[in-house]
Amino acid sequence: MTQISLLPILCSDISLEDLSPLKIEPYEFKENSTQEFSQLFEKRGKVIEYNVFRNNIIASVDYIKELSNLPTIIFNKRKAVENRALSYFYYDPNCLAGNYMFKRFSYFFNGDSLKKIIKSDASTFQYYINQYILRYGKCYKKDRIVIPDVLDFMIYVLSKNAYLRVFGSKLSKRSDVVRILNDVTAIEYQKNTQKLKIIELLGYLKFSKSATKMNLLSQIIETEISISRFSDINNQNTNLIQLLAENPEILKDTTSLSVTSGLAQTFKNMIVILPSRILSILIDISIDPDTLNVLSLEQTNVIEKYGKKFDVNVLKKMPILHRVVMKSLLASSPTNRKLNQNIVLSNGITLQKNSTVSINMFSNYHSETKNSNSVLKNQYYKNQNNNSNFRLLWGYGEHACPYSEYSLLQIKLVVSILLRSFDITSHFHQTQQPHPGTVSINMFSNYHLETKNSNNSNSALQNQYYKNKNNNSNFRLLWGYGEHACPYSEYSLLQIKLVVSILLRSFDITSHFHQTQQPHPGYIQLKSVVPKNTNIILIKKI
Repeated sequence: MTQISLLPILCSDISLEDLSPLKIEPYEFKENSTQEFSQLFEKRGKVIEYNVFRNNIIASVDYIKELSNLPTIIFNKRKAVENRALSYFYYDPNCLAGNYMFKRFSYFFNGDSLKKIIKSDASTFQYYINQYILRYGKCYKKDRIVIPDVLDFMIYVLSKNAYLRVFGSKLSKRSDVVRILNDVTAIEYQKNTQKLKIIELLGYLKFSKSATKMNLLSQIIETEISISRFSDINNQNTNLIQLLAENPEILKDTTSLSVTSGLAQTFKNMIVILPSRILSILIDISIDPDTLNVLSLEQTNVIEKYGKKFDVNVLKKMPILHRVVMKSLLASSPTNRKLNQNIVLSNGITLQKNSTVSINMFSNYHSETKNSNSVLKNQYYKNQNNNSNFRLLWGYGEHACPYSEYSLLQIKLVVSILLRSFDITSHFHQTQQPHPGTVSINMFSNYHLETKNSNNSNSALQNQYYKNKNNNSNFRLLWGYGEHACPYSEYSLLQIKLVVSILLRSFDITSHFHQTQQPHPGYIQLKSVVPKNTNIILIKKI
């Protein structure tokens, strides 16, 4: 069997005592096990097998250059995505054809269409953010609202928007369409680890049943597209069904099943990816009053200059929010890749063919001793956005995610909507808090190590590194690159910005009533279990 070795040629100064065990030890999942995982991760050579699904390997950021420099044919993002999609999170027999359509639909998440979509997103996000807070927020005193489950908050807001943005208001109200989408995308299980493990075992049954359901859904969608061609354009609710009706050339040489599969995948990705990312960002803001203050001031300045509206241009006029978002995305990126052959890392550990490998990014950016304000001051983040770490997020060249701009704009939108109405804190006293770490079930890229040297956790806000290094290898792990890039990256990023900025405009977002610096409760990812302390407190602005 072909095997690639990444061991350095000159090893004469290394003793046997210096080497970690030359094997990968398993790690059993436990909820809220951040510190335990971090300590075990260090002891086991910074490479472990995390069996939330088969052949899932977590590697230290120390090996990022070794792994990211491997050719795509060996270290493949697309294969990792397909591996997850075909296991237990997507039951569409046409998913491979749908992948092609999913990328093809990215045409609508750029240029003028993107501007229309963001305006529609802004209206939808503002409405459902307010609805959720009114319905599920717990009032404390007169001006403080506790959001007990922030992930649920984000899933609610983003799912409501995804239904409208992909299928339009008419189909979104049909119970049969909603039921089929829930069945074939398994979105209702994304917060429940045990259910995910159960449905993995029953996946073959779901797979066969989904074929019938997808056929039914394709008939419904085909009819709706035909009707929409003769309907008046609704600029207040721009959606993919409407855009496909207006641009029939996109449907040339396609089948109704492939179109439906592409729409279902677009819908699924709009719900299962961004909620955990926005949650991570809100947690980062809530534990740090200094970051909250500069973000709130930025929103005040944006409103004075551009008014209260949200559009693509306004969302791009928020450089501080951009740096906060990018820092958090780097720390919480799952960065999955699949190995197509055996490789040997420089520590002597062999990674087996067909393993899904993820990078433990979190410990590289968070520690107990880091200086929380460095991201605000350090120019490193400002001018280094093209380095290898950022490539893992968005990808580069032919593998760049075409939905990255939309995703980032959506994040900014949600956060800014909250910031404009609330102070966001994790503590009633709004004091500075340590970062608590994170929990993820598909990979541990986000663990807080207590042994790291002192660095300011807010350095991303002012550090030049985040401004000019968006194309580095870390960002590739988020969006892919070239022909393997996510075609919805721009749209997804715009959605994230949109949701975050909508929140920022109405709220200060915090995880504590006193708005002091708080420990970070951890990031969660696709197919993840929510850490216990991921609530935030919204303090109404006067």
